[in-house]
Amino acid sequence: MRTKLSEIAQLANVSIATASYVVNGKSEAKGISEATKRRVLEIARQQGYVPNRTARFLKKGRYHLIALMAPHISDFYAGLLQRIEQLAEARDYQIIFSSTFDSVEREATYLNSLIARRIDGLIILPVDIRAPHLKLLARNRVPTVFFRRRASSTAPQKFMTFNDFEVGRLAAAHLIERGCRRVAFLSAPIYVYHEYLKIIHEARAQGCCAALQEAGLPFDDSHVLLIERSDPNNNAEIADAVIDRRFDGIVSIADDIMVHVVGVLRERGVPLPEAVKAVGCNNTELAHYCVPSLSSVELPRAQLGEAMTEALFRMIDNEVQESDEVLLPPFVVERDSTALDPAALAKGP
Repeated sequence: MRTKLSEIAQLANVSIATASYVVNGKSEAKGISEATKRRVLEIARQQGYVPNRTARFLKKGRYHLIALMAPHISDFYAGLLQRIEQLAEARDYQIIFSSTFDSVEREATYLNSLIARRIDGLIILPVDIRAPHLKLLARNRVPTVFFRRRASSTAPQKFMTFNDFEVGRLAAAHLIERGCRRVAFLSAPIYVYHEYLKIIHEARAQGCCAALQEAGLPFDDSHVLLIERSDPNNNAEIADAVIDRRFDGIVSIADDIMVHVVGVLRERGVPLPEAVKAVGCNNTELAHYCVPSLSSVELPRAQLGEAMTEALFRMIDNEVQESDEVLLPPFVVERDSTALDPAALAKGP
């Protein structure tokens, strides 16, 4: 049977109010002695008392729950979740994390469940921004931050993510600075055909194109390579394309794709960074362990997590829904895969 606060107060020989202040961390503010505090906490521990958070929060009309919904758990989302959770805990909020696995039906089911649980706010990377169930957020006045680009959406929520155009532009500009003159953009079929990933593909490819055109260098559809990592024949085609078309630089849409291609090129005897220089995106742990270590565009996940959480709490506190778009700037982290080759540079481009 659940231990009641009144029982703790009786055993500690204090009032219920005093016991409540102690177990809820308010003893110092209420001038309760250290000896009384220790006595109440020890008895609460012995009796296995757990404070009723729900009753306390309902007095304020809130449950102190915020939710994060993403396609899956990965190194990228884990780093984002960690920062959001730290900030939420500092405000006595708990996090509910849900993985949609790119399923619109699963997302709709989770969303209905979260709204039924009276969450105070939501951070979500939706599978399809046009899905009808997302309208429930505005209808139920759930403060929401979308982790993605607004694009053509007219949804009345706040959109926050990274500047993907700048990601591609910075990566290509870095290769140009290192002497590259024929640069390929490496992606994968899932980024071309999946709704929310397609936005990332297009923005980063456009950024890459802009940097090359500004430098007077070529870039067209033939410079876009798609790799299906599970297909050995496709892997060989990518290696052949890099060698035959004499690409001396590669920008990849993501680190994991680039690490795979680096391995394929090394198997074909293509030296990196002497013959080909490579830049990934997202700066994941894979970039450190790649051989050679992979230069990558850093997406400041902690900064994004902080910005999204602060925006969400601002909306919760003010009982409003913001509807603007914020794009955070990325930056390049240089490693061995784009190291300068003095001998090659001495000959000129």
